[in-house]
Amino acid sequence: MPLHAEHMAPAFRLCGLARRQRLLPLSGDLPAGAVTSILGPNGAGKSTLLRLLANQLIPAAGSIRLDGRALADFPTRELARHIAWLPQHPPATDQLTVRELVRFGRQPWHGLLGRFGREDAAAVDEALALTGMASLADRQVDTLSGGERQRGWLAMLLAQRTRY
Repeated sequence: MPLHAEHMAPAFRLCGLARRQRLLPLSGDLPAGAVTSILGPNGAGKSTLLRLLANQLIPAAGSIRLDGRALADFPTRELARHIAWLPQHPPATDQLTVRELVRFGRQPWHGLLGRFGREDAAAVDEALALTGMASLADRQVDTLSGGERQRGWLAMLLAQRTRY
């Protein structure tokens, strides 16, 4: 599995990574600043690998490093400042507007009860514009089409302003 680009520093370093039978021991680098595709048949472990990279699962063996630091050593909120994660099946958004959903992307920067400032508002507005969701910002998420809902979740990730 060729994972390393010579001209880019590795962002993620996988060392003997395994998770039960789904992933064979996997080692290699995922470079920063590059788009990496994960391909394979159903059940091959693609989603499992992504969940491991987002620290949503603990590896059965091996380790993952992010920017030279063990992924397991990051406190949750600090890690959320580096990695934006959208699960395959996002949670319910009962009674949330699109704007409220996108605002959740700013939590890693100030916490749930922290003060929402100008930079946060700018990040939300930019994310809504980039995803074409500004005109739907006041609609409840659960009233949107499937594609619009996905764009709302993507806007939340963009508002998070992470590197990965």
